[in-house]
Amino acid sequence: MIDVLVWKEPQLSGRVRVASDGNITMPLIGQIVAAGQTIDQIQQELANKLSRFVHDPKVTVRLYNPASQAFYALGEVTKPGRYPLMSGEVLSQALATAGGLTEYANLRKIKIIRRTTDSQVEITVNYSDVAKGDLSADVPLQRADTIMVP
Repeated sequence: MIDVLVWKEPQLSGRVRVASDGNITMPLIGQIVAAGQTIDQIQQELANKLSRFVHDPKVTVRLYNPASQAFYALGEVTKPGRYPLMSGEVLSQALATAGGLTEYANLRKIKIIRRTTDSQVEITVNYSDVAKGDLSADVPLQRADTIMVP
């Protein structure tokens, strides 16, 4: 499932299912291939095809429920486990999804463990800064990140 948003065109916006053949179907333009395309490529193709009907369409595409994209929350969170990772999700949103922090959580030493193809990176976050409103400390998550709350 993807969300397609066409600015100032609510009748052309909505949640669209990617069919088993990898195509999506949109009003006015019919089918386009989504399989194997990046979000940016789908946005561009939709904008190009919609430009025949809408002057300078501004199209945004987001994954609604990316089945293969998840993060893990462990330790002092209310509901440890695996959760779907939404596009653009940051640490504070992920912690809220996991039910928030327990009263025993150490806010100063939350770790994000990120695996790359050849290594593992640990990012330590002082979540007290985020809680005080410093959104620059609110780390964007990536697929398969593990949040460890001591």
